[in-house]
Amino acid sequence: MDTKLTINQAAQTLNLSSKSVKRWLKGGKLNGEKVDGKWYVQADSTFAGYLNPNPQMDTQLAFEQLKDETRHLRELLANRDSQIESMNQHIEHLSQLLAVAHRSLQQVTNQQHHPLVADNRKPSFWKRLFSG
Repeated sequence: MDTKLTINQAAQTLNLSSKSVKRWLKGGKLNGEKVDGKWYVQADSTFAGYLNPNPQMDTQLAFEQLKDETRHLRELLANRDSQIESMNQHIEHLSQLLAVAHRSLQQVTNQQHHPLVADNRKPSFWKRLFSG
């Protein structure tokens, strides 16, 4: 038994998800190769070891799959935790900037003769003529 299987064929044969098969390939649990951007699983003795109908082997396979999925989920959680921490730092920074901008705006509006607040334009010719 020395043939090549696609990811989906190997997943069906091993009763795994295609993601698990890809992780097993990358982790070295299965032998395979990438041809033209597509993975092929080598159906060799390693592959056949996972096909053994022995109930103990089924338990071992289930345990390996569960261990693999648990490790993968822990990696995802660690990535999410770091993303959340980064977002919290960004929010804190933006809150500080908003507080500074708010204080600056209060200072500008509290000044009576500030150039942004005061209207220093001269009255028009007609207002000067008739207000007089």
